[in-house]
Amino acid sequence: MPASENTRSPPPRTPEAHPKGSGNPRTPPLEIPEPASGNNRRDPEIPEPRLRKQPNPASGNTRTPPPEIPEPCHRKPSSTPFGRTRSGVPEIHEGNRSLVLSSVPLQILIYLNAVYYIFYFLATLLMIIYKSQVFSYPDSNLALDLALLFIMAILESIRLYLGTKGNLTEEEIPLGLSLIITAGNVILSVYFLVWETYILRADLIINIILLVLYCLEVVLEVFTIASFFR
Repeated sequence: MPASENTRSPPPRTPEAHPKGSGNPRTPPLEIPEPASGNNRRDPEIPEPRLRKQPNPASGNTRTPPPEIPEPCHRKPSSTPFGRTRSGVPEIHEGNRSLVLSSVPLQILIYLNAVYYIFYFLATLLMIIYKSQVFSYPDSNLALDLALLFIMAILESIRLYLGTKGNLTEEEIPLGLSLIITAGNVILSVYFLVWETYILRADLIINIILLVLYCLEVVLEVFTIASFFR
């Protein structure tokens, strides 16, 4: 028998089914990236701050800008009924300048007058006591002279206080009151110069000096008050 009758042909090989739409016979599996380890992790880069280039002092072309000077803040001072400020010594502002109107010669004269009047009071008191012991001094006249001397001392202390206050605070009212009291003390000084019971040569000298100081002080106070009203 021929060999072809006992042999069987192998069955046809059927192709494997593939998903629809795929071009390749097999789809390779997706590769999942492994997480990076802590040692290999890179931190985000932080930009370094840029330093401002400083000018080289050795070079002659560099110029340093001048420092900025803040402009002065002008605040309007609070005024009194007489146009003076309430805090400290009043001032008149003219642009960036301030004028102090207090009189330095007047203040010096007030100080000299205060020192001289202490000497005047003690000298007059000692001379009244001396005259009462040496001469026949009536009791009524002695009491009158002593009373007027102490009244003059009280008025003098008030006058000097008002004059100092009015000059330093630049107020017209205290200086005006000081002028009025000065007129009263001038009358009392003339009394001890002319109408006292017994008048010695020392009385003439000390009273004339006191009257000269009073006249100078009156003139300076008048000029100071006039400067306050300008």
